[in-house]
Amino acid sequence: KERYNQLWQSFYQLKRDRSVVYKGEKNGEMIYEFTSKGQKKIRNFLLDALEILPPRKWDGEWRVIIFDIPEKYRRARQALQSKLADMGCFPLQKSVWVHPFPCEEEVEFLKELLNIKPFVHILRVKEMTEGKTLYHFKELLEDVI
Repeated sequence: KERYNQLWQSFYQLKRDRSVVYKGEKNGEMIYEFTSKGQKKIRNFLLDALEILPPRKWDGEWRVIIFDIPEKYRRARQALQSKLADMGCFPLQKSVWVHPFPCEEEVEFLKELLNIKPFVHILRVKEMTEGKTLYHFKELLEDVI
């Protein structure tokens, strides 16, 4: 019941600050739509909640995220690097990051959100020989191998 009340309080707060607006009824259900202000709030919430979850069993493939983002998108590049670090990726180089678990959806979301889609790519590789990377993910991989 407490969670239900929190949910409704949050909804009414969104209505009060005009993040959602009433659009009408359809089949007896009230329809609401996010305004641009509300969409921005949702994107920020999703960005904060974005994480790479470990699978039950590792597929043995490494995800290598590479990017070459032009200088005019410097802030987007910095935001991408910061979020990759937050999600547990390891930097092989400034523009080459690695993670052992599937993260394609998370990276695609970041590419769309930061408007850098043509500059970021994900490679899937079977072998990782770089010692620092292996050491970085040692404990994480022990749980899923």
